[in-house]
Amino acid sequence: MSTEYFIALLSMSPPLPQLAAVKPDPALCAKLRGIYENFCEEDAVWVKTTEFKGGAVGGPPLATNHDVKAVEYFIKHKFNLLAAEGGVCASLLSVKEFVHFGLTSQDINNTCYPLMMLEYYQNEYLPVLMKIVTALDSFARKWKDIPLLARTHGQAASPTRMGKEFYVFVDRLKAQIEAIEMIPFNAKVLVLVCPFLAACPTCTHQSKRDARREREGEAVDAED
Repeated sequence: MSTEYFIALLSMSPPLPQLAAVKPDPALCAKLRGIYENFCEEDAVWVKTTEFKGGAVGGPPLATNHDVKAVEYFIKHKFNLLAAEGGVCASLLSVKEFVHFGLTSQDINNTCYPLMMLEYYQNEYLPVLMKIVTALDSFARKWKDIPLLARTHGQAASPTRMGKEFYVFVDRLKAQIEAIEMIPFNAKVLVLVCPFLAACPTCTHQSKRDARREREGEAVDAED
């Protein structure tokens, strides 16, 4: 998230004056994205050492006691290494302080966690669940004509069919998948405008009034 935010800053048009000299060409962006695409266990140890102890190679001497701040130091450390390679990365040293420009730690967390959950659901959880549903559905079809004596409270009950009992789970799982698909994976990025908004009585009053009107079903008049 922090890396992509930095790339977005470089891609602004018109550019920020302090970043105008750094062009977001594909070669540079590929190098920057490699920071997280090639993230490994050694990098994770670096981050956690910076957070809890300090003294990681190229990092601050004291612990940050802050997870996102440790990640920020990690990215700046990677910028130093990339700049040492020269080429399109040589200019990163002069702009590395913009890694976290205008952000709060919650802007990072409130975006990263929903994104991680969404990617896990789409790439890991849902494919496995669909395999289970497919397997149960095949059993239900295969055994649809096999009679079975159902039981209730430990004793014999009405007759049923093996396939029908398996399809009960197919139907339930499909309903759960439909319910999960309706859950939005929302992210929130407020940057540093939120504290300024809270410090402005007029803006705060305006936003509260608009929210109240929307709850009551009234039209919001921006010129009121």
